Amino acid sequence: MRIATIVMLLVSLLGVGHAGPPPGPPYTGPVSDRARVCNMQDTVQSDPGIERQYLGQTYHFCCEGCASSFDGDPKKYAFATDPVSGAQVDKATALMFAVKNHLYYFATAKSRDTFAKAPERYLKGG
Repeated sequence: MRIATIVMLLVSLLGVGHAGPPPGPPYTGPVSDRARVCNMQDTVQSDPGIERQYLGQTYHFCCEGCASSFDGDPKKYAFATDPVSGAQVDKATALMFAVKNHLYYFATAKSRDTFAKAPERYLKGG
């Protein structure tokens, strides 16, 4: 997360535009449009972004800075941990649910639905 924050700070200082979060209140709910996510920042975006291929899968990013960081170490950023089951999941194919525009990835619909009923139970500090 620190790396993503540093990258975004550098990108903003360089004046490179990127797709921001959706307009209006932060989104909470299931996410199915993979083109409108950033797999680096794990966020929902207002516009489709940049795609990269890794191991035959497509990953999405809000800006060139995030895509470049992914290119530098795709194995590090291509996977996430299902917060309910603890299973490792591929961000390119996992089910997704957003809480205030932040994405969480799930191995099964059951895990996603369990999370959706009480996300605060699974979030750090919740």
